[in-house]
Amino acid sequence: MQMGLKFNKIGDGLQYNVYDLKNGRVLKIPKTTRERIATLKRWQGMKRHSKSDLDRTVKRAKKAGKLTNNVAKKIAQRLNAIDGELFGNPEFSQRAMYTQDKVMTLGEYILHHNSGQNRRILHRYAKSIIRAWEYGLGETVFNFSINSGINKKGKVIFIDLGEFTFNKARIRRIINTRRWLKSWSFTSMTDLKLKKHYQKVMEKELTLETLEKNWKNKL
Repeated sequence: MQMGLKFNKIGDGLQYNVYDLKNGRVLKIPKTTRERIATLKRWQGMKRHSKSDLDRTVKRAKKAGKLTNNVAKKIAQRLNAIDGELFGNPEFSQRAMYTQDKVMTLGEYILHHNSGQNRRILHRYAKSIIRAWEYGLGETVFNFSINSGINKKGKVIFIDLGEFTFNKARIRRIINTRRWLKSWSFTSMTDLKLKKHYQKVMEKELTLETLEKNWKNKL
């Protein structure tokens, strides 16, 4: 963690603390279990909690850390088979730390663009999900506003590697249940017209037929 403290912290999620390297890249350092527990408590608004609530939170935090490390390791081992740009050109080092292209998140993009541009960017987000399927990687959480962004070339890329799975059967279940309608990025949308458009785009693009057509086990 001492390495990251040399730089300005610009954000964090459940799995990582994020630092600006001031060179167009960011450094992501995995959180400790204690940090993940604290993050979950903050998100859940947990001030007073029962032992069972705390136990569930601890279990979730440990599981999140394990899954993130597994995904990161597998991607790191197979970067030559992946379009690295789709994931911010990650470069891995020790202990699952990695650097990545610094981008504007989709949430920030939507705040500063008009309705037509926002509709188009959400359509490109769906297309990027399908592009990831071509590598046998599937998005699982769909918090597009914070876990995806726009790179310097204007492409929609993914910045949270911990939200992916290599399990095709899990993606089938996600499609069947329309998991994207339960994500925070969707439920918190205040532009109801854009929200409705996003729902239509995802239902049109993310189908079982499209999954079968595009899924490849390249990793």
